[in-house]
Amino acid sequence: MLLEFHRMFPEAPIYTLIADEEVLPVEMRGADIRPSRAQRKFKRGKSPLSYVPYLPSAADALMIRGYELVVVSSSSFAHGVRTDARYRIDYIHNAMRFAWDYDEYIRDYPVAKVWKPAGKVAAGYLKWWDKSRASRSGRVVANSSTVQRRIRERWGLHAEVIFPPADLSACRVSNERKTHFVVAARLVPYKRVDVAVEAANRTGLPMVVLGDGPDRARLEKLAGPTVQILGWVPEDVKYQLIKTAFAVVVPGVEDYGLVPVEANACGVPVVAYRRGGVIDTQVDMFTSLLVYEQTPQAFARALVAACSVKWEPREIAQHATRFSDAEFRRKFEETLGRWQ
Repeated sequence: MLLEFHRMFPEAPIYTLIADEEVLPVEMRGADIRPSRAQRKFKRGKSPLSYVPYLPSAADALMIRGYELVVVSSSSFAHGVRTDARYRIDYIHNAMRFAWDYDEYIRDYPVAKVWKPAGKVAAGYLKWWDKSRASRSGRVVANSSTVQRRIRERWGLHAEVIFPPADLSACRVSNERKTHFVVAARLVPYKRVDVAVEAANRTGLPMVVLGDGPDRARLEKLAGPTVQILGWVPEDVKYQLIKTAFAVVVPGVEDYGLVPVEANACGVPVVAYRRGGVIDTQVDMFTSLLVYEQTPQAFARALVAACSVKWEPREIAQHATRFSDAEFRRKFEETLGRWQ
């Protein structure tokens, strides 16, 4: 997301709470990046949650002056910044998930049980902070209809929807034989990768899990003989595994979810829980099989069914172009034009 905004406004400085220059895309090396005072707390390899105590005050202290237009991209704290800009657009990826959905977020998280009640108290404060700082927003844009609804319910604000940019340049339809299912996600409990793994165990169908995170050890214990937990893989390996998949499996509730769009751009269907961003990007029985129950039994039935549906890969790939980076830019510039 940030890379696309940088492409649109290449000379604009980038204000951020914390920056890790080692993980920046090559295209952004040398960009004018200005981190907040929370940068002093940065240490590579630390859990992102360990920075949470410092970020509300760091956002409150960040005042952006002297610009005609400020574009804010926020999934948790960035909308708390202040500005004297004439125009401000807040592109919201979610209302703060780990505060508003604390019980779901922390479920099975490898944290000592004694800390979970304390975390719930902190989540109460963060919900108050999140909602109160939303009043600083200018025009609010949500990345999906699901996030639009959360903004309305949690912040009391209206947001228009512009789907985020998907770089589909590496996605190609392949005629190679399909050999497995794919899950590609950060391995944290709320992604519910365990549901997909148990579904594969029940059916005996082959599945590869791509991604890493604190839930990996639990998933490795859960995985049966037909499931491989591969961890992080390079992008070219990821796309090759997707191209040769029966389907990509999305068992959790994604705020938007780029992986289903990437799968479709490769001509590959999606088996997904019918909630969250897939409601915007997927068409049942055309680009996907949508599952109404978030259970291993329901997903097991869907995996078996996906192997027998006669999919149309090129039509699926054409559908995905609606969510490309070029389409995002067109719609975002259209919004800017209407406002100014």
